[in-house]
Amino acid sequence: MSVSVRRLRQIEEMKKTILDAAGTLFYKNGYEETTLRKIAGLIDYNPATIYNYYKNKEEIFFALQGRAFQKFYEEFDFYRTTKLKGKKCLRKMGEAYIEFGIKHKEDYELMFIMREPMNVAEVIDPKWKVGAKNYELLKIVIAQCIEENSIRIKDVNIGAFMIWSAVHGMVSLYIMDRMKMIEGIEHAELLEIAFQQFDELLNRI
Repeated sequence: MSVSVRRLRQIEEMKKTILDAAGTLFYKNGYEETTLRKIAGLIDYNPATIYNYYKNKEEIFFALQGRAFQKFYEEFDFYRTTKLKGKKCLRKMGEAYIEFGIKHKEDYELMFIMREPMNVAEVIDPKWKVGAKNYELLKIVIAQCIEENSIRIKDVNIGAFMIWSAVHGMVSLYIMDRMKMIEGIEHAELLEIAFQQFDELLNRI
């Protein structure tokens, strides 16, 4: 292994270490309470070291979002490897979305729930491309559903927003622990059943 390749690997490993520590603190303490000093303290580094890799907390958060969205996008790899199209693919996407939210609560909160750092996106990524490719994939599948007449929605943009909003709402209630009043059924199971009912409802909307 050449010196340059080894150095690049070291840089990537260090970035991963910083991001892992930052993600833990963002999720545990919130955005405002997380500082570069606290991130450095968690991995036993001098705060100045972090500036060699990221210029500020906002850039670290945005990098974390990007990593989470890439992981999220990879959950839909079946779209590129399966013959599923239209409504069957849309149902599979919804199931994958919910499963991701249940398994990766910290990533989901960083991606969709924390409000404060979105001002960073206006500078670094004004059209929020980091999240857009997932949304575009949803629109493609909804267009297929419209073409095969498997849902009564006729507008791709309205359909994408409506479906995303509904499933996001379900997952967010679960992640933010807002389902305490619901008893008699395990909450993750309820999430899956609710989505199945929503999926059936799409045939009537």
